[in-house]
Amino acid sequence: MIEQQKPQQHNFSQYFVKRNNDVRRSNQKHIIRPQNTAFNSLSFRGQRGYSNDIMNKVSTKRAPTYGAILRIDTPTPLYALVQGRYTGKWSFPKGHANEGELPMECTMREVGEETGIDKLPTATDYIKVGYGHYYMFNLKEPIPLIPRDHKEIIDTKWVTLEEMAQLSLNADVSMYRKMLLAQ
Repeated sequence: MIEQQKPQQHNFSQYFVKRNNDVRRSNQKHIIRPQNTAFNSLSFRGQRGYSNDIMNKVSTKRAPTYGAILRIDTPTPLYALVQGRYTGKWSFPKGHANEGELPMECTMREVGEETGIDKLPTATDYIKVGYGHYYMFNLKEPIPLIPRDHKEIIDTKWVTLEEMAQLSLNADVSMYRKMLLAQ
């Protein structure tokens, strides 16, 4: 006959101790703190283990983002979107301004690189949506979207607000879409 062994019982009280001076005044419950010395090596305060070069790093502000909301005035308006290579998300053509570059210069450069469109009518509006600053352009008919920057852009298309719902949108386009649908 095989003898059954009882499971070994552990005495966890050796790891924890109840201290009377750790009483919370709000509900008078005792706090149990770890007594095991293994916990002493962990730092729960201060820099949390980050190196000094990271903690003392001066943050540098990024150049503002400028872009264009290209809209075709039809009964169901169409919007030009570009798909970024790194995120796969669809966004309005946009980018960071180079040093000394004016907002409209940045917008025209980015639109040209990402859509291939070099001539646009006069902007009808200027809005801030999410992280970007956008000039609004109303076009009369679709212009072929042929990106020149294939390192950052993998696809381009004209879409309706309804079609945008099926795409993975970046924050700016998503906010803009919600703003229009709420009107």
